[in-house]
Amino acid sequence: MDDPAQDPAVIHARLASHICRQKRLYPLPLRVGKPKEIRHATASSLRRVNHVAVRKETHLLGPDPSRLALTIAPSFGAAIALRMFGGVASAALIPTAFALVSDIVPAHRQSAAMGVVMIGMTFGIVAGPVFAGILTDAFDWRAPFHVTATGYLVAFIIAQRVIPSQLSRRPAKKPKRLAWIVRGSITRPLFAKGLWNGTAVAGFLLAGEVLRLRHGLSVGAVGVSVSAFGLGLAIGNLGIGPVSRLCRKDDVTLVVALALLILAVSTFMLAPLPLTGGLVCLVIWGFALGLAAPASTSMLATRSDADKGQVLAVSESLNNLAILVVLPIAATQLEVAGTASAMIVLGISLAASLALTMVDRRFLRLQGS
Repeated sequence: MDDPAQDPAVIHARLASHICRQKRLYPLPLRVGKPKEIRHATASSLRRVNHVAVRKETHLLGPDPSRLALTIAPSFGAAIALRMFGGVASAALIPTAFALVSDIVPAHRQSAAMGVVMIGMTFGIVAGPVFAGILTDAFDWRAPFHVTATGYLVAFIIAQRVIPSQLSRRPAKKPKRLAWIVRGSITRPLFAKGLWNGTAVAGFLLAGEVLRLRHGLSVGAVGVSVSAFGLGLAIGNLGIGPVSRLCRKDDVTLVVALALLILAVSTFMLAPLPLTGGLVCLVIWGFALGLAAPASTSMLATRSDADKGQVLAVSESLNNLAILVVLPIAATQLEVAGTASAMIVLGISLAASLALTMVDRRFLRLQGS
């Protein structure tokens, strides 16, 4: 995404409390239910995806057929296969959506526009599980799928009407297959983004456990507490426009955001803060990430030009790869040696990303002089 809230690990963590269908008999949000309950609940609590194919980054072709197919899946295995199909569509949609924004919106407004797209994704992911739970309790597990499938159809119709048929303001260039890999102006910010975005999300996934260990919070209290990160993320997504105008360049905005991110993560993990202080750090943490993600996405889209579809897709993969590498190492260190050791893992990755970003700015200045 490039929005961090769109990463699978974040989504799965946020949906953890919805793995089993809620019943008044059980007060805890996370429990092990009967196999039939788990089967139904797992299908109903999966994250919303949109299956949209885009031809030449211009035309939206249709909603996700796997959404309705899940309601008539003959077995749990078939449902999982359909979810994989929907996941492939979702992975293709996110970079295409940002490439579409890059084509439609003027360069000086792209960061703000991508921030608006990300805030929409964030709101959907936060509100979706709640709405799905309400529908499941009121009707059955199929209801969320029917409602979201209808929503996709409506979005498809609207998109066909409002998205212009001619997007590019300049002659289209035919992308060269993987030619961008040898361009340092693309690969440097690309790998840097994978490091800082994946590391920041991995750290956020550990934040709830840190709060629980420090303050003895219950599962519900931890869930409410870490929502401070989502608040900061939303503020950052909405504030990227004014901040970009203040900093004037996306690379400057990115450096400022990364410095703020490292400060917030370090303070949260290392300082003996009260609960209020920890929540403030989470808000700043989310705010910094909410600034960095759209600024970096806009910068990558501008530099890669005709190759932006490929580049943004690889960016999504690198984000997820960083989470898969950093999270288990940091979690192991947190369990064995405490928050200081976990912060060393996070700090090395964040410092490397900031250094790579600074090197990129240095190269750009040398090329411009």
